[in-house]
Amino acid sequence: MFKRKKNDHIKENDAIYCISSKEYSELDESERGLWIPVKAKYEKIPKICFVSLAIALLCAIVYLLSCISTEIADFINLRVGTAVRFVLAQISSILPFSIAELIIILLPFIAFIAIWYLLKYRCETRRSSLVSIVCILSVLSIFLSTFVLCLGVGYKGSTLDKKLDLYADPISKEELAATSEYLVEKINE
Repeated sequence: MFKRKKNDHIKENDAIYCISSKEYSELDESERGLWIPVKAKYEKIPKICFVSLAIALLCAIVYLLSCISTEIADFINLRVGTAVRFVLAQISSILPFSIAELIIILLPFIAFIAIWYLLKYRCETRRSSLVSIVCILSVLSIFLSTFVLCLGVGYKGSTLDKKLDLYADPISKEELAATSEYLVEKINE
């Protein structure tokens, strides 16, 4: 794949922007100087994107199964979720601040830089634009998978009273008001 060089003497309305290698080989030597090869590495989807999208698909299936059964949700939350949370806690404990909060705060800046970079350096053809979109989706799928494994499945599990074998009696407004007054008195002491 070859793209047209940017020149002042080329009219944009009648210029072809991309040609294949076969069409390039059929051009005259003088016309070949007007074309440059498209970077082939931006024309293929990286393998890591396929891996992250496959993990996201697996996590989506796990989430759907946890919506159906609280037992599956409890099992995933206890076995897989605990391990993922432990690994992330060990990684983030090195830093004296929250990585998640930093990402949320910097998200508009990161999005602006990513879009600028993609438009300037990566999106030369339709194929490279599609590859860039798949790469962005794979990065987002990593965040989605992390959320599902760490927190999302836990929302579909058993309630706290069932996990702690507590009997939850319905309480009246008067009992709630009396309890809150008692707690306020104890805090003031």
